[in-house]
Amino acid sequence: KNCPCFIEGDPLMCAIVGELFKKCGAFVHHINPKYKTNNHLAAVIASNHLITLLAYAQECLHANGLSDKENLKILINLMYSTLQNIEHSQSTQKSLTGPIVRGDQKTLEKHFSIIESPILKQIYSTLSLAAIEIALLDDKTHTTLKNIIFKQR
Repeated sequence: KNCPCFIEGDPLMCAIVGELFKKCGAFVHHINPKYKTNNHLAAVIASNHLITLLAYAQECLHANGLSDKENLKILINLMYSTLQNIEHSQSTQKSLTGPIVRGDQKTLEKHFSIIESPILKQIYSTLSLAAIEIALLDDKTHTTLKNIIFKQR
């Protein structure tokens, strides 16, 4: 229910399949077959990679003394709040928060100092670089934060 479904192909078959999906509560979108892979890539990033990020975020919370179940609930609530902010603002750029947007060099350095996993360090540095590109930063802050990240790689 409420799942986006992208369909392409024969117009008659798309109409039939589209109606079946709608009866199941899906949101049906007709796409150009040329961009099918783009749509699938977006779905994998927004769904599967979100789960991967959640798993690594849970690992970061292991030392806090709470159960995995409690930590998962905390992170899911944070994710819901973030998604609601995006929905309300209709902008990923306006919804971005955290040390990158604040230009908070010390917090960024502290985060890198506690990351032990090479994979998590790679994820954190890559996503931080991506956040720098999304954030509205002045040139000096942009360069300073990128330099901090590149030192960690």
